[in-house]
Amino acid sequence: MRLVFFLEEASAKALLQELLPRFLPDIETPCFVVFEGKQDMEKQLPRKLRSWLLPTHSRFVVLRDKDVRETATRSSQPRQSGQPC
Repeated sequence: MRLVFFLEEASAKALLQELLPRFLPDIETPCFVVFEGKQDMEKQLPRKLRSWLLPTHSRFVVLRDKDVRETATRSSQPRQSGQPC
């Protein structure tokens, strides 16, 4: 199995390259697909996922950071039961 990380920015890649070997020492070398920010990720992610060559042997992780503006907007809206925080 191969882990494929879709990341919003290069700093996330640097962090994962340090942490993953500590927490998952036995995994195959992961693949990192780095985008140029949130808008770039939102635009390209569906195409990248559709065109992946070996989806049956891969597990995908999409990592996005939480922007302060998004937090303020979401906290002012009531949450429905069953929705994640």
